[in-house]
Amino acid sequence: MPTFLAHAEDDGLVPVANTVRLRDALVAQKITVETHLFAHGGHGFGARPQPGSPGGLWLPLFVNFAREEKLFI
Repeated sequence: MPTFLAHAEDDGLVPVANTVRLRDALVAQKITVETHLFAHGGHGFGARPQPGSPGGLWLPLFVNFAREEKLFI
């Protein structure tokens, strides 16, 4: 299934390398993947948007990805 990944490089809990490895594994399996790495945002930026964080950015990117992949109408 097509996969959307978003990660903040300053995440103090989960290393961004984990997301990069997951992306590499998906690509190796020929699974469509879109990846967005943000310089700032910390851990869980999508759940608790803060001013200046990518919290407001990832959702439109995901919606565009989902539409392109026909994941919803």
